[in-house]
Amino acid sequence: MKRHKSLHPLSREHHTGLVFAKRLKESDEANASKVKEEFYDYWEKDLKIHFRKEEEILFPFLFGHFSFEESEIRDFFLQHAEIRKMIFENGSSLESLHKLGELIHDHIRFEENKLFPLIESRLNEKDFAGIMKVLD
Repeated sequence: MKRHKSLHPLSREHHTGLVFAKRLKESDEANASKVKEEFYDYWEKDLKIHFRKEEEILFPFLFGHFSFEESEIRDFFLQHAEIRKMIFENGSSLESLHKLGELIHDHIRFEENKLFPLIESRLNEKDFAGIMKVLD
């Protein structure tokens, strides 16, 4: 799917998120500790910043184009909250690592397949230019 160039930085970051989601989902007793440590490093250095970019940079540009009652907007924030909650709970079981991987995978697919196309259908070039200026 061709993405508006202003959203390319976020989509590129999603690729790394999918790699970590896959590693979490496929972790086993032999590598769970290492996978978890590497994921939490990724959270601190990248994913936390990515969430803030979406929430603090992208979403202000949506005012006037969306009702914040819309399910896609509500789901976006709920999914971020659920992922953060799992990270903060710092679960060590394989089940919790697998669930976290599923949540991240499903969230990225939601953004790429539902939310971003909706954003692209409603924002104008002035908004996209503003997003690109801040994200680049």
